[in-house]
This record gives sequence, C-alpha cells and structure tokens, in this order.
Amino acid sequence: MPYLGAAAALDRKAIGSSEFRPPTTGELTEKQVKAFLAIEHEVESRLGENLAELRAKSEDLIRQSRTGTAALPVRPTLSALNPIGRAFLNAKTALVDALSRAGVSREEFEWTRQQLYHAAAIEAWQLDFADVLRGVPDAEFTVHRLPHGTQAPSTNRSFAEHHIGELRRWAPLAFFGL
Repeated sequence: MPYLGAAAALDRKAIGSSEFRPPTTGELTEKQVKAFLAIEHEVESRLGENLAELRAKSEDLIRQSRTGTAALPVRPTLSALNPIGRAFLNAKTALVDALSRAGVSREEFEWTRQQLYHAAAIEAWQLDFADVLRGVPDAEFTVHRLPHGTQAPSTNRSFAEHHIGELRRWAPLAFFGL
C-alpha cells in the first residue's frame, strides 16, 4: 500500500514529536478533551461515507487477529488495506492538519484517546504498522487492545460519559491511528 509511506511522512510532519508529558494523576483537562473531540470531528467529516469502510476493515482485521496471534502477515494485510488507502491517507491528512491547528502533539492526542476509551470502558483496538514502515525484516502488522476499564479518574469518566456515542462511533479511527 503506497499510502503507508505517505502516511508515515505526514506523521513526521505532525507537531510536537515528544514534548507531551502525561500528568502523574492521569486526569484529562477540559482543554484536552475539547481538542480531541474537535480533531476527531474533523477527521470523521473528511472521511464521510468512507468511515463505514474503515469500520468494516477494522472489524475484519480484529477478527483475524483474534483467531490466531495478534500479528498479521504483511502481504495479505496490505492487500486487504489497499481498497481503503485513499480514504486512509485523506483522513491522515485531516488529522495532521487538525493537530497542527489545535496545537496538539500526536503524543498528547493518543494519550487523550487512551484515557477516554479507558474511562468509557470501550473495547478498542489499534493496528501497529511501525515495524513494517521501518523495514524490519519479517515484520508483521500487530493489533493491540487499548486499555479499557472502570478504574479511571472520576474526571475522565465524567468526560467519557458525555461522549460515549462519539467514542464508539470513532473506534475505527482509533484502530487506524486517526
């Protein structure tokens, strides 16, 4: 999928490579949640009807990873992802642009997502293709389950409760790192 290389280049273009340090309390701020919501709304808007395609593809890949190991072979996975490549790249562009406008680093965005999904007790997964992009020999795509549960700060649970529908709808965005 030629889109993966372009997506990696976009990720490198995102601001704040490692400036974010999560608070020791693990509590989200209203500013972080508002920024996260605005960014995801923009990505969702850019995807339009393609969100359904991403949902179907993410569900297929999660199902495949559950039937064996959490690792997926590169060639069949790339073939499976190829039909959504253009939509994925378009959404990745929207993400990087929205992150930049919001002044949010990729690290803070991902941390905020993890805290919200954890607090909402929503089972969400994420496809990791970092080793494939780095050209690691015998690399595989891996599927990781995002932390979820009820032992989250009450502030985070309150934020998550107010946006549970959106978080569920955006689970495919989480899967693809969007």
